[in-house]
Amino acid sequence: MRRPHLQRQRFYAVGSGSRVGEDAGDIRIKVSVNNRVVAYDSGSVRQVHLLDDIRRQEGAHHFALASRENGFLSALPDEVNDKIAELDGQIIDRACPENLLAGGIAQRLGFN
Repeated sequence: MRRPHLQRQRFYAVGSGSRVGEDAGDIRIKVSVNNRVVAYDSGSVRQVHLLDDIRRQEGAHHFALASRENGFLSALPDEVNDKIAELDGQIIDRACPENLLAGGIAQRLGFN
């Protein structure tokens, strides 16, 4: 039986030269269908960091950094947070679509 939810999946992956372990693949950034933005290992497909959510507020979608201030239980490590903190609150629209946001995050974290 086919899984129809797989056909609707949004997936923006941005490659890297960084490695997590010997068997690991590149670190990539993806925006999932449930609006989570994660850094993951492409070899093991394991999540490395939950970076943020894309949330809707007052009719607009925006980037909500994974921080205690935004309601996340655990914040990002300082070395990750410091590089992408200024994106917190970034509006996601035609001028800054999800794939551009994912690419910008990857570039700031050195994953491209």
